[in-house]
Amino acid sequence: MSTNPKSPKKRKTAPRDEDDGDGDERVADRQGNPWYEDGKVTIRAGEVEFRVYGGLLKDRSEILKAELEKKSDRSRMINLRLDDSAEDVSAFLKMIFRPHDYPPDGQDAYFEMASACFRLGRKYQVPAVARFGLFSILRAFSASDYRTFGRGILNPTPRIALEAIALVDSHYLPRIVLPRAYWTVLANMDEMSQDNLSTLPPQHLARLLLTAVPLRTAYLQECLGWCDEDPAQHNRSCSKPDSCMVAKRRIREEGAPAGRHEAYEIYHLKFCDQCESVYHPVFSAGWERLWAKLPRMFGLPEWKELEQEAETVTKVPYNKI
Repeated sequence: MSTNPKSPKKRKTAPRDEDDGDGDERVADRQGNPWYEDGKVTIRAGEVEFRVYGGLLKDRSEILKAELEKKSDRSRMINLRLDDSAEDVSAFLKMIFRPHDYPPDGQDAYFEMASACFRLGRKYQVPAVARFGLFSILRAFSASDYRTFGRGILNPTPRIALEAIALVDSHYLPRIVLPRAYWTVLANMDEMSQDNLSTLPPQHLARLLLTAVPLRTAYLQECLGWCDEDPAQHNRSCSKPDSCMVAKRRIREEGAPAGRHEAYEIYHLKFCDQCESVYHPVFSAGWERLWAKLPRMFGLPEWKELEQEAETVTKVPYNKI
């Protein structure tokens, strides 16, 4: 008889579903925000976990309510996994549980925050969250004068314009954002990489490429045509003719490559007072004419029709758009 004791048999255990709350003790890489120690719902997005209160979540979202009720157990923690990014989920949950952390109506928000609220608010049918994101984005890309670009959004950049264009197709963002977003991209093409532009849906990229030259030509004609006038016709009341002619030439050169609308704003301070009083109104009037026809140049309806379309969309429940 062998004196070797038998090795104890290993107990077989059933595989665990990390979302079923059966004692899975694996910990996410990061603790997300919001996190309430006494919360009974843990939400995992990527490698980040959030802990919140189930009651308020159910009250705000019918979709998440249904998911929670499938796993309802008052004695245990309920675990959910969402397929959204941790950054998006954080913005979405904070808008539900800590709306006071967000800017009040009419004040600027970060685009990432507004976009996440708009997208996840629609996805999980939380109208208040979706509306916050929608109205923040619409303020940044409104039909009003070009100088208002970015109002509603902190630190607006050309990259934000690319993301706004993509949201029109993916999440039914109103088309009123397109003319201003297109212009912002075209006016900064020298800063755009191939990777940046590859994020655009093909039809939008094609529209941008087809419109680039005609729009630049229209910009130069409407807004900067006075820079080409004969030096002999230069403002005769000018007190610094040489300096002012140099300023006009630099404006033209700066504006021509990318059609930057900032060109005149950058250089007009180099004009004498007399020339500034003459050319500034001419530039502004040209911009008003160009801005009025901007949607048409991109093959879109007039501003008024786009505004009516946006107004209609804002009145529709987000689960029905």
